[in-house]
Amino acid sequence: LSKTKNMIHAYTRTMNNNHNMNNNDVLQPLFDYYHALPPISRSWFTLSLSITALHTLEFFPDETQLIFDFHRLFPPHLELWRVLTSFSWCGPGTLVDFHVLMLLYSMVAVVPEYEKDP
Repeated sequence: LSKTKNMIHAYTRTMNNNHNMNNNDVLQPLFDYYHALPPISRSWFTLSLSITALHTLEFFPDETQLIFDFHRLFPPHLELWRVLTSFSWCGPGTLVDFHVLMLLYSMVAVVPEYEKDP
């Protein structure tokens, strides 16, 4: 009985290791592609994906908090994030909207070419 238990545990460990390796193998090309992007394109894509994801999760209750409003950059408001969010937000929409996905795709497919050879 203990020999059978050992065989089952060994088989289970092997299956778990193979399962983990397959998950890593599936995601590895995505990680490689992401790290191969030029630094400015990679940063802009990461910021855009993050801000759009936060908007999708309703972290920003109102979309007007993301747009550029010159008068809100200075005291008494001092909302400096508007400079970044206005160029990085892929909305209106959420991460499941087609136009948002196409905009994010174009950021990783087209924009790096401009960074490599303007």
